[in-house]
Amino acid sequence: MNTITGKITDPQMKLKIGQKFLIQELLLKPWPKPGLKRAETLSAFQGAVLILAGFAGGVSYTYGSAVLIAPGVAIAAGHVIQQHKDDGFFEDEMSPMYAFGIMDQNMTAWAVTTISHSEGSDIAVLTLAYACELGPETRIAHYAVSARRPEVGDIVTAVGFRPREAQRTIEDGDDLPDLSGNFLLSSGPVIDVWGSGRDKVLAPRPCFAAEIVTLGAMSGGPVLNADGHVIGIVTSSDNEGSAPYTMVTMLWDGLTVEIEPIWPPEYWPGRDMLMNLINPEEGWRLRWCHHKEEWRYQIDEDTAEDCFGVCSLSQPCRYCINADLNHEPLS
Repeated sequence: MNTITGKITDPQMKLKIGQKFLIQELLLKPWPKPGLKRAETLSAFQGAVLILAGFAGGVSYTYGSAVLIAPGVAIAAGHVIQQHKDDGFFEDEMSPMYAFGIMDQNMTAWAVTTISHSEGSDIAVLTLAYACELGPETRIAHYAVSARRPEVGDIVTAVGFRPREAQRTIEDGDDLPDLSGNFLLSSGPVIDVWGSGRDKVLAPRPCFAAEIVTLGAMSGGPVLNADGHVIGIVTSSDNEGSAPYTMVTMLWDGLTVEIEPIWPPEYWPGRDMLMNLINPEEGWRLRWCHHKEEWRYQIDEDTAEDCFGVCSLSQPCRYCINADLNHEPLS
């Protein structure tokens, strides 16, 4: 069992003179064997797979997992964030949520500064500020994201953190609560895909099911395709690891959520969307249909629409017209 130790500092809001950032984009290939595998070291994901935790009243709470998809930007599961809210932590400015990663056997701590949701989706977009000691060079690793729709039979990989204890008393003199546990990963085939949601209650937004094993607290961890890109997050997990499949929420709803990252200082131009992190060569495939209020994914490049990702009631794209959706112009 590995143990994370370190020290939290005030979040960095201004650049230091001479400070350098080294930013690395990661890819993760599938694990070739079925079942659940424990990462050999806590540094296996270079600080890009995160542990969500909150501290208050002498107790530490480990909620779930998250993943860095850009410097100072992460995605997590909305239901995990809601649990943190239900604990009342956000009512106390001295009890923020943190995200922790491990790089080169050292802890990286992030203060969660904002949380943005897409209505009805389990995708939560977090902006973060670095909250641990800075050296002359700060190395940040993150995973690339993709809007590619998975197909049945595609191999995907889920990653997340499993704590030894979800709730633990903080000992006197501890700089950081004990976050003992392991990073776990599991690969397996996609068995079904619902581009418009599986049902209206439990899975109303774009999602898919895969034969991968996930345990409690892996919720919010990244699910990556065979190219190593993040295409979704773990939405369902099983404390016993006996469920026949795992539900995964696709990124689509999070792509148009507006965010305003603040870290690294002076790195981001202002307000932005995750859509801008996607490779333009694949971005044309995804269209939001205002008429049906759902995402459409186009396979054939020869019939792609130049409607810049959206269509409207007054100006439907040809894709929707061909689908015979009976648009009615606005008066």
